[in-house]
Amino acid sequence: MKPADESILRFLRRYDELEFTTGNLARNIPLDRSYASSRLSVLAKKGFVEKDEPDTGYPFYSISSRGVAFLDGDLDPDDIN
Repeated sequence: MKPADESILRFLRRYDELEFTTGNLARNIPLDRSYASSRLSVLAKKGFVEKDEPDTGYPFYSISSRGVAFLDGDLDPDDIN
């Protein structure tokens, strides 16, 4: 986990009823868009965020139950990597 990862997860949890594109998320945290994109890819692969890829060509991200469990401290540190 990188420091930006927790910021991303906290932001997504705060607005858990919404989905965000990489650009929306990067603008609101704020992070560089390309860095946010790379971190979102890692978080999605590890199951911390959910990725929805509609026909628009822009993926939308939201926090997963695993991401919530991480923020709540309910994951064993060995399960994070």
